Amino acid sequence: MLKHLNIHHFRGFKALKMERLARINLIAGKNSAGKTSLLEALFLLAGAGNINLVPRLQALRGLGPNVEPLQLMGENAWAPLFHVLDTERAAHIAGRHSRFGDLTLKLTLERHPLATLEHHRLAKVDIAQSDKLGSASPLLMPSLVSHFSHQDKPVQARINVKDTELEIAQDDYNILFPAVINLPIFRHIQEDAKRLGALRKQKKGDRLVRALKVVEPALQDVEVNSVNGVPAIWADIGLPELIPLTALGEGLTYMTRIVLAITAVPNGLILIDELENGFHHSVLIQAWQVIAETAKEFKVQIFATTHSFECIRAAHVALSDDFRLYRLEASGPFDDRQNRCVTYEEQDVDAVMRHNMEVR
Repeated sequence: MLKHLNIHHFRGFKALKMERLARINLIAGKNSAGKTSLLEALFLLAGAGNINLVPRLQALRGLGPNVEPLQLMGENAWAPLFHVLDTERAAHIAGRHSRFGDLTLKLTLERHPLATLEHHRLAKVDIAQSDKLGSASPLLMPSLVSHFSHQDKPVQARINVKDTELEIAQDDYNILFPAVINLPIFRHIQEDAKRLGALRKQKKGDRLVRALKVVEPALQDVEVNSVNGVPAIWADIGLPELIPLTALGEGLTYMTRIVLAITAVPNGLILIDELENGFHHSVLIQAWQVIAETAKEFKVQIFATTHSFECIRAAHVALSDDFRLYRLEASGPFDDRQNRCVTYEEQDVDAVMRHNMEVR
């Protein structure tokens, strides 16, 4: 597991430190406190220098070089990765893993004169005409560069925005521990079907069925069916025919994604944004129990965010000392934001529950 985490100059974090990480970590905090950014930082660190993960995260936020035309994006494609859009300073994400020791990831933005790159155009202006723009409008091509280090084994990668596509140069890298990030607004129907097939192959499909019964007791079984060539998960709820799982509501869909994600990354990380999404408060204790059981079986560490007091209470009731609660706090103006992580041990959470204290 990850034991400690330090983040500097990444997204909304000027500096953040988290210590004594547990098997299951629940993160609370107000809007813009950095809960989703924390999950993103963990996702990038687990990637061990795989720079392809960066545009994936940017796209999930509706940012980055998936916006046309790429030439006009410039460093705006990458600036949101850096605190207060300050691309002159590097972003740092570092952690200590119980098996792999110290891990560090640094993101920097380098700028190259466009004239040194062949066949490039910016805003439909020829390179030969660049001197006519004057020094106030230099034609520079930004490159996002990542530096990952583990046991003095550096991995470097870079992304250039070239015409209408990304140009990626990547050193060989080894994933030390896999990670999956789950956001409630995105569905991955085909990926879920693929993961269920892999779980069935291990003869462990009943793990998902037991989890889904927490949300819908009438569910009897699930299976993968292909309609029009697209694989998807279908459910048996006692009707004459199977129905698509997605037709049964957000709770079942999100529980499916969470459980299958855990089974897909043994010895890895599962990062869950707004875990309570789609769950009625009456099933949260059982939901936490099946999630924790699955994580223990596959030796997965969980980081989840929440805005729900009921979700925090349910985790406290359902989980043992493998659970820890954190509250992210951010104060001050954006250009001088101070970040703080408050850690609640088991006895602290017990006091919070008894006195109904606000920790969300």
